[in-house]
Amino acid sequence: MKIIRSLLVLAVLSVALLAPGCAKPPVEEVNNAEEAVAVAAGDNDAVKYAGNILSRANAAIENMHRELASKNYEAAKSFAAEAVSLAEMAIKEGKATAAKIQKDAEVAVSGLKPQINETQKLIDAAKDSGLSLDFNSIDHELDSTYQAMIQAKEALDEEEYADAIKIANSVRANLGLINRQLSETVTIERRKK
Repeated sequence: MKIIRSLLVLAVLSVALLAPGCAKPPVEEVNNAEEAVAVAAGDNDAVKYAGNILSRANAAIENMHRELASKNYEAAKSFAAEAVSLAEMAIKEGKATAAKIQKDAEVAVSGLKPQINETQKLIDAAKDSGLSLDFNSIDHELDSTYQAMIQAKEALDEEEYADAIKIANSVRANLGLINRQLSETVTIERRKK
């Protein structure tokens, strides 16, 4: 009985000692991690707006492979899980940022036409009141601003949201200059009277 018990304990200890050496590579986890990072790398929004997170996912993949080469399979599994999590985060963050930028661009561009129309009314009123301004120059500037508004709309239609916002901001700045010129001239004319 003591011999059987001793043999049984010896067998259990042998299995326990050999088990870590027989551990198998986490093939499924590795494949899932590589697929998740590849999907994120193919997502334009993730690449464009969440590149830092995508870089961290790639670093986790590199760490995973390093641990696999060292046969540290538990560490490799941990890095694989991290890579999957970061890849999913990059896609989510990329889509959220893209949606916000799209909304910002739509708002920026949609407000341009009314602002141009308002400036046109101010120019017409200045012409009617006989202000001494170079209206040819002002009209030319307003025409250029109108053309820029069209470019902003085209950028929006082509989903170049950052460009649409940049052009819309330029249009607003030009309108501000025209309006300031009109306002300063009105102030000067009032002081003369």
